[in-house]
Amino acid sequence: MYKKPRPFKIKISKAQLNYKYHIQDMTYKEIAKELGVSVDTVRSRILLYNIPIILRNKKGGIKSKRWKNGKYQDKVGYIHIYKPKHLDSKDGYILEHRLIMEEMIGRRLKPEEVVHHKNKIKNDNKPKNLQLFENSSSHIRFHCQEIVLIET
Repeated sequence: MYKKPRPFKIKISKAQLNYKYHIQDMTYKEIAKELGVSVDTVRSRILLYNIPIILRNKKGGIKSKRWKNGKYQDKVGYIHIYKPKHLDSKDGYILEHRLIMEEMIGRRLKPEEVVHHKNKIKNDNKPKNLQLFENSSSHIRFHCQEIVLIET
């Protein structure tokens, strides 16, 4: 028995769909909401029209499903904050303890300055737990004095 094909749920031309998807940079979900159809309907129409698919969120960022409000903890334990306009940011992120220390002292930290965690917990960035050293040698000297005090 021959089935009659279902009428299209979407009344949009290839050019219009391509414009919304590529030029206006709308997602399947946004297009579906605007047209009053399901996301699957939009996806199938894009495939039917052979419109090139955009791999969104390839690098992550604010639109990524894994976005955690611009905050993540690295393998060592330090917390990074998303501040792309900060002068010291690397890939848009800056270490939270350095950012907090800058706010505490009211100026930007110099690259050679080191922020020390007094309780040695790297993700405890409370102001009372942070101490500033002018360079890494003074920071190391501080730790050497700690070791001498423990041994005696």
